Amino acid sequence: MKRLTEENKNTALAFDRLFSHRGNPDWFERRRFRNLLRYFRGGTLVDVGCLDSLVTPWAKKRYPQATVWGLDISPVAVSGMTARYPQCHYRVESVYDLTFPSSSVDYVVAAELLEHLEEPGKAVEEMWRILRPGGVLAISTPLLEEREPGAVDRDHLWSFSFDDMKVFFPSPRRRKIKILRSRLLPYRYSWPVIVAFAWK
Repeated sequence: MKRLTEENKNTALAFDRLFSHRGNPDWFERRRFRNLLRYFRGGTLVDVGCLDSLVTPWAKKRYPQATVWGLDISPVAVSGMTARYPQCHYRVESVYDLTFPSSSVDYVVAAELLEHLEEPGKAVEEMWRILRPGGVLAISTPLLEEREPGAVDRDHLWSFSFDDMKVFFPSPRRRKIKILRSRLLPYRYSWPVIVAFAWK
């Protein structure tokens, strides 16, 4: 894990602005969302740092009886996503202080979140805390952005490697880590991402 920049611009106001100016998720984001939901089989899902992620509505569509939550520090994102997907639950919440009881959630997703956080390890611990035994933590983050800092987003604080995910999830029997890359033309190039799953 390598620090990319000392200045942290990842504020609620910055994500309010980002949500207001983003278009629809592109083909690669949609592919990443599908991958992150690979092991979801219903129950309670929490998408931490959701912004405009399709993880929450797709999980609800696939399993209508599921309880799905999208959490973000951006009030604008939470308000906008609540209006778009009233069948889902959204609220403003910090990843460092999740209000869910310990061992109460079946599936936690953190899509493109860790690279924005001052303390990604602390965030992983908190997400792990709320998972039930047997629950799944699904994470995605850009792969080795240190090769070209700011290639994905100039507000990213950290660059992660494949081996960094092994540090977060030390048990080889209870993890699965893969790299998601652009497919062949005619698709446009997208920066490769790590997609990691861990079972509690």
